[in-house]
Order: sequence, then C-alpha cells, then structure tokens
Amino acid sequence: MSIRIQYDPDFACKRWIGYFDLLGMKQLYKSGDPISIFLALSKSIEELQKRATAWEDVGYAWFSDTIIIYTKDDSACSFTVIDNITRWYFYFLISGGVPVRGAVACDKFYSDKKNSLFFGEALIEAYEYGEAQDWIGFLLCPSAVKQLEELDLHAEKRLNYVYTDIPYKIEHDKFLDHLPACLVGNWVSENPIIEKLKDMKSRIEKEEIKNKYDRTIKFLETNRRKNFNIDR
Repeated sequence: MSIRIQYDPDFACKRWIGYFDLLGMKQLYKSGDPISIFLALSKSIEELQKRATAWEDVGYAWFSDTIIIYTKDDSACSFTVIDNITRWYFYFLISGGVPVRGAVACDKFYSDKKNSLFFGEALIEAYEYGEAQDWIGFLLCPSAVKQLEELDLHAEKRLNYVYTDIPYKIEHDKFLDHLPACLVGNWVSENPIIEKLKDMKSRIEKEEIKNKYDRTIKFLETNRRKNFNIDR
C-alpha cells in the first residue's frame, strides 16, 4: 500500500522560527566516543522538548545537531513565545557546555509535523544566518526585525538584544552586517555565561575556534557594562 503525502494549505503560513546549530559535534564524532555524542544530543533534545511543550501551539523538530522551533503564526503573542523559548534554550546549552549558534526569522513556513515535512523562506533565512555566524551567537534575522517593527515591538527596545556588527565566517554581500544579537545571561548583574565561555575556551586548542569565543565574550562584556553601568 503506497503512502501519498498531500499538500495542505493550512500548514503554510507566516510564522516565527528559531534555528539552532549545535557546534563541536564534528570533533566529538572524530573522537570516536559515542557516549559523549549521545549525552550531548540527548540532553539538548530533552531540554528542547521540556521548553517547547510548556507552551501551546509550538512545534519543533531536530536532525542530528540541527534544531528548529516554530510558532503557529507571526503575532506578537507568538513572538513572546519564541523569544522565551529560544533565549532560555540558548542559555541552557551554553550553561551545559554546548557551543551553539542560531537565529530567529519570521516568514512563510510550511510545517507538516506528521510527515516531518518542513520548508519555506523562514527556514532558509534562519539557516543561512545561523550557519554564517563566526561566534557563539544568536541573532534576529532581517525578517524578524521587520516583523517586530510592524508589531511596534522594535528590536532596539528589547532588553535582551542589542544591535552589533555580526561576525561572519566569509566575505559576503547577502547578509546584513548590523543586527540585534542576544545578550544571553544579561538579566543578572554578574553574567555567569561569560565565565562559562571562558572555561569552555580554555579547553580549545585551535586558535580559530578560540577566536569565536573571544568575539562572544567581548560582545557580552561590553554590553553588560553598558546596561548595568558596571566599572571593572
């Protein structure tokens, strides 16, 4: 008996989508340590399920070290949901020693959870901006910034984001250089994520990877002092 997947227009709409790429998995694969790989991925997925299922009408999916989270629509309420889930998930991953980069977009997205069929402009944009970053970072894509403006929830007024020059891995002409990036851990005066990143960096040998950590640490330290008026 053949199975035919039918296109359902109800599955296609403009949504908020969060994209995460867990870094360092390649090194774990090369180490030949399946237990470490399993623990890193299983803990990440368990936390994803915990956070996503705590809210109504939130979908999620993963394949290996790639994770997506999406909402039912592009409303202000749905942004509150995706913002809460993605920022805390970003915090959880780094706190657990898992380096990650990611992005939030808002555009057309087709989601057929039953058949694991996902595609659309939102996913493409979030993927491209997520993969292009050359640090441990999480940003709002241009489509997300535009939608926030239309909802009168301007990105520059968000307490947990600040506009900055995004470091990219390669020369480009397709990405915007100046976008809002997440100030992970910035809700407390002493940001524990900074020390965690320094600890993670101390275990890295390759200079190019250390530089990724340095960029993130500098970004968080600079903006922590700005927001909390701390002289160090």
